[in-house]
Amino acid sequence: MSQGLSRYAPERIDAAVTQACRDYGLDLAHMSSVYAYLDVDEDEWPPCCNSGCDPCVATLGAAARRALTILERDQSPSLKA
Repeated sequence: MSQGLSRYAPERIDAAVTQACRDYGLDLAHMSSVYAYLDVDEDEWPPCCNSGCDPCVATLGAAARRALTILERDQSPSLKA
């Protein structure tokens, strides 16, 4: 996997992608598309073509970014005592 995802347990990636899809209102049937974005570097993600695709690739990319944010946030040391 790209973007250093190999350091995360598969179940953590699943949870992050699931949450990201929910956050962006994507049907969970599109999880595999979000995973596909995580498998390549962001500069290789396709741009929006403005043809009204549903879901738009921009939304899929945003969900992939959200999943990465969730993973990174959960990796940070806890502030709890």
